[in-house]
Amino acid sequence: MFWVVLAATALAYAARVGMSSGPSIARIVVFGVNVVLVDARMPRMNGVELITLLSARYPAVASVVLSTFDEDDYIFGALRAGAVGYLLKDCTPAELVDAIRRAARGETVLASPVAARLVAEIRRPATRALTDAPPDREGLSVREAQVAGLISTGATNRQIADRLLITEGTVKNHVTSLLRKYGLRDRTQLALHLQRTHRPSP
Repeated sequence: MFWVVLAATALAYAARVGMSSGPSIARIVVFGVNVVLVDARMPRMNGVELITLLSARYPAVASVVLSTFDEDDYIFGALRAGAVGYLLKDCTPAELVDAIRRAARGETVLASPVAARLVAEIRRPATRALTDAPPDREGLSVREAQVAGLISTGATNRQIADRLLITEGTVKNHVTSLLRKYGLRDRTQLALHLQRTHRPSP
């Protein structure tokens, strides 16, 4: 499901539209929609796919992501697909309404953590450090490789979250995934293993 936001004069009105069929998306034209709130993950179509579709069919409609997911793949994927904003679901109702109005005026709206992530990405040096390592032979994703590299230096989950500009809960999810992929029991075993195998060359 996604939320279709309609603007009339200075107020914004919302109507829920199902993602089960093409005609549902076509209602955007019928209702005169100018802002659409899209979740990053949905049952039939993910947020990036929907934003890409909306950008192609309805370029005048502003897409804004409203999601609990704050990982780079979702954020940068949505922005590259044409989203004008990315909000997190812990925003207040007043912040959401303000963001909708701003998006309707053609402004870019980003949650503070998302804006910080975007700035960090722009400032990142061209040469890749340990935390920017590509997936390794164990089949790690880019983000898992980043987390693994920082664990190997002795960083805590909180320090990793601050370094990568993600939530501590997201770090814990990656740690769980790393434990499963390496066949290890706990974080201590994982840290010892990574210290032996992921240390950067001096």
